[in-house]
Amino acid sequence: VVILINPDHASLRSVKPLGLARISASLKANDVAVEFIDANKLVLSAEDLAKQVVALSGKYPQEEIFLGLSLFPADKAYLTNFFNFLPQELKSDRRFFISVGGYLPSISKDSFLKEFPDIDFIVVGEGDLAFAEAIMQLSEEKSLEGVENVIYKNQEGTIISNPHHVLTTEDLDKLPPPDWSKQTEI
Repeated sequence: VVILINPDHASLRSVKPLGLARISASLKANDVAVEFIDANKLVLSAEDLAKQVVALSGKYPQEEIFLGLSLFPADKAYLTNFFNFLPQELKSDRRFFISVGGYLPSISKDSFLKEFPDIDFIVVGEGDLAFAEAIMQLSEEKSLEGVENVIYKNQEGTIISNPHHVLTTEDLDKLPPPDWSKQTEI
């Protein structure tokens, strides 16, 4: 199960999470269950977002949970607070993975993983294909080695930056249209 999260961006209330809608569509095309929390639209505090993640995770007690947060440069403090409110037992659960993408981690890259050790991997650039491939690899207990557009920590804790792939027009034409279904429910 993937929980996609649009954090509370405070000053950017009118921004629609297109990247998350595109990732949701790619996941659904691969028969992956997707939940969505729009903390920006709901004006959720970091604490309330953590509570919603805990509640949603509880709906899937036997399944792997993949969080995917899309971040802007002003979201660092919110992310720090969110991680502080997220229970340690959930963060350390081997079935629980945290990923971030968006503008902030894409420009920060390796340093972002050093600053936020709770994050398992970062998707840089276009995440439509990379995020889906990363969760498939992890679901099969495989390494993220070679998954393009992904930066991760290997078993030894070394940060690995995989090659970057820019999607071409042909690549984009093959993708499903953005999935707004979960975002309009909330």
